[in-house]
Amino acid sequence: MKLKTLRKKLRKQLRKEKNLKARTAIELVMADERALVALNERIEAEVNPWNQQGLIRGDRKGWDWKTWLANAWDWFVANWPKILEIIITIAPLLLLEPKREAR
Repeated sequence: MKLKTLRKKLRKQLRKEKNLKARTAIELVMADERALVALNERIEAEVNPWNQQGLIRGDRKGWDWKTWLANAWDWFVANWPKILEIIITIAPLLLLEPKREAR
């Protein structure tokens, strides 16, 4: 994210924070430009879900659909027993005919 956005989020967190140590740490990071850049790099590397390996993954130029579909298929195969259990549990409820009232 942009450093301007990070500063805004840090200011908002500073207003909410009750812990003195955390407030001091936030103030120190906001005061030092190099610390702010390092924090931003760490957030991008560890927290940003778009930069993580996994099912939701896209490169900067666009989606890599082949990899995404392969990951989705692997997830589906790995979770098939649970998916099947849910289908078997729900299917009778969907297939039952509603009771008709006598007129």
